[in-house]
Amino acid sequence: MAMSATAACCSLQEFATGVFKQIDFTYASFHAIYTKPINFIRINIRSNPALLARWNRLFQLLRAGAR
Repeated sequence: MAMSATAACCSLQEFATGVFKQIDFTYASFHAIYTKPINFIRINIRSNPALLARWNRLFQLLRAGAR
């Protein structure tokens, strides 16, 4: 999910001026953006049993739907 959010951020930046401008989706360019949702998950979701259960259920459903 964090990678998807980071990729979406890159896409939004490519169209930020209203005209497409290609941006390289690299570790160096987007590592700081990627770590924000990762840290949020670690701090807010993994530390809360109710949220963690919902998070795990979401991934169970996503895996089941991908088959």
